[in-house]
Parts: sequence; C-alpha cells; structure tokens
Amino acid sequence: MALRLAGGPEITTFRVPTGGLSQRISGSGTASLTYALAQSNVMLDYMHLVSGGGGIFNGANTDQVDVALTKQLSRVWSGHVNVGYAKNRQLSGPTPSTNSDSWFTGAGLSRPLTRSANVSFGYQSQIQSASGAACNLNCARTYTSHQIIVSLQWHMLPFVLR
Repeated sequence: MALRLAGGPEITTFRVPTGGLSQRISGSGTASLTYALAQSNVMLDYMHLVSGGGGIFNGANTDQVDVALTKQLSRVWSGHVNVGYAKNRQLSGPTPSTNSDSWFTGAGLSRPLTRSANVSFGYQSQIQSASGAACNLNCARTYTSHQIIVSLQWHMLPFVLR
C-alpha cells in the first residue's frame, strides 16, 4: 500500500484579466492511495486545483476523484479501467456560482513492443453538464464525448555517465 500527499500554493496568471484580476493565489493539493495485489493495482486519487475550466469557463476551481484498476492480463498485455467525477466552479466573472460537473470512465490495453517502445489502445467517455448561467442559448447544457486513443510511446534506454 502506498500513500502520496502533496499540496501548496498555486499562482494563476490570467492573460486577459478576469473579474478585474490578472493574478490569483490559491491552495492546491492531491492525495493518492494505491493498493498493490499480485497481478493488479487499485488506485484512488483526489485532486484540488485550478484548471482550465473544463471547456466551459476561463479557469475553474476543480475537485476531482478518480478510481482506477490496472491488471496484468498476460505476460505482455496489461489492462486498466477507471471511473471518476470532477466538479468545476467558475473562478470569477459575472456569475461566480456557475458550476460544471463531469463524469468520466475509460478502459484500455497496453503492451511492450520492444525494450524501449510500448503501444496502447484505449477508450474514454465523458458526460459534462453545466448549471447556472455558464451557457447562453447557443450551447448545450449537457454533452457527452467519446475518445478512442491509440498511442505509441518510446523512450531512450538508460545510459551511464562516468
């Protein structure tokens, strides 16, 4: 079992002043609990931070919880599933009580190709809804997005400095 805790100040600088502010200082933090089993890991994450606003706001205070399971399926294949929830609260603006909620879930498979390359395939879905005056008449208050991910990762083999 492993516990990771981190926190500290977060300085946000707005390129375009928002609500009369060009800079904001707030607190951020994260906690992660991982439990390792013989062929799998279970992870619970919590984050509090300033984010980009979930595609609806020009910045948001975000609280996010995520649960993930990773399992070794065979000698080379591993799989993962995850589910999570995020609450975004608008930083500033004409309606500071505007919120956006997101539920997300995903699954994927990965395997090494060589000693320095991996390939992975995944699916991620997200349901996002807004409450308050976040949307005007031209945007939907709830939407669902689906992503199919194919990824190739490679890294250099370690080298020794003498």
